[in-house]
Amino acid sequence: MQYAVHSNVLIDPIDAYYTKTIAQGSRPVYSLVTFPRTHLMQVRYWLRDSAIEDALNKNPTIRHYTLIDMLIERIPNRTTILTFLHLLDKASLSKHTFEVKKFIYKPTE
Repeated sequence: MQYAVHSNVLIDPIDAYYTKTIAQGSRPVYSLVTFPRTHLMQVRYWLRDSAIEDALNKNPTIRHYTLIDMLIERIPNRTTILTFLHLLDKASLSKHTFEVKKFIYKPTE
C-alpha cells in the first residue's frame, strides 16, 4: 500500500485545513503524514479508533507505514484520531478519501 497510494494524493487536500501551530500549553501537533496513513490502515483492517490505537502500539509494521518513530514521537490516541476524522467531515474531504479507498480496494486483474 506504500506505493499504491502516493502520499501527496492524501495530504494535499488536507493541508489547507490541518492546524500546524501549537497553542500555548498544548501538546505538539502530529505530522500531517501520520493521520491519512493511520486512517487508511484503520479502513484497510476494519479497526475502530481504539483498535487502531492498540495496533499502533503493538504492531511495528503499522507504525512503520504511518511513519511513527516511537523514540521520537508519541502514538496518537483514539480522541486525536477521531478529531482528525471530524476534520475530514467538516472540510468535506470524506468524499476524497472515499475515492482513494476505492482505488486501494480495486481488484487487480
